[in-house]
Amino acid sequence: LTGAAIALFRTVSMHESAPEKIVATINETIAREHEEASVKLFVGVLDLATWKLAYCNAGHNVPLLLDSDVNQLESDANVPIGNNPHWDFTAQETAFEKGTMLFLYTDGALKAENDDRKQFGDKRMRAAALQGMKMHATAKPFIGSILAAIEKHTGDSLQDCDMTLLVVRRV
Repeated sequence: LTGAAIALFRTVSMHESAPEKIVATINETIAREHEEASVKLFVGVLDLATWKLAYCNAGHNVPLLLDSDVNQLESDANVPIGNNPHWDFTAQETAFEKGTMLFLYTDGALKAENDDRKQFGDKRMRAAALQGMKMHATAKPFIGSILAAIEKHTGDSLQDCDMTLLVVRRV
């Protein structure tokens, strides 16, 4: 199902740039063809000339905005893809100031467990993100610091979920 959503995203985004329309089109197709489907998706379109991000969050973890503090990106309560074929997805917009970082991550990062089955969770993620932002000016070392914090928490425990981390920073 994830592969189908990715293929649809690639096709739809070649002809449409409005995030809410991209999400709505993918949603209608997935909901029609895959009963009981549920795909979490965040679609953002960043204008590099103005540093304005238009985005639509369909049930995905709410991204973090980092500057001198950690805040969640304002995010409407849209449902995941496939849950409701007629959902009216909404788009939002935010502007990036210099030095601001947008940090997106999947559930696998939050659900990473240690030997005691305690998850990494939101609190540790926010703390790691703030620490990483203060220590690293570029994306690669920032992501490395987040992965190191997760690995420190999990130790040698095998993880059930995959993890995806993405960062965008205006310098």
